[in-house]
Amino acid sequence: MLDHLREAMGRYAAPPHLLTTGADGRPHATATTVVWDGDTLVLEAGRRSLANLAHSPRVALLWSPSVPGEYSLVIDAELAAPLDADRATVSLAVTRGVLHRPATPAGPRNPACGSDCVPLYG
Repeated sequence: MLDHLREAMGRYAAPPHLLTTGADGRPHATATTVVWDGDTLVLEAGRRSLANLAHSPRVALLWSPSVPGEYSLVIDAELAAPLDADRATVSLAVTRGVLHRPATPAGPRNPACGSDCVPLYG
């Protein structure tokens, strides 16, 4: 099923944003580059993202649509390997993936989320 996510990721020209949460509960978003290594997502993370991951190993990756009204791609993931203090490379195991956009009155609505969602994984 990860093939659906690989295919969806290839349709977005802009890089995703990595969303993490700090120990104080504040969210942090930063643009990143993501590649597949088998069934694991690999990315480079900065100082704040690494500190947040040390506190909370769950993250989201968000690809925004290039055209208003199209789907965003949201992937939830968690650390797949312990953080290495000497490297900024992070390996993530995907837990969920969905195409998401706000529902319109005339459009489809997914009862599970209340929006126009297309589950891809998880």
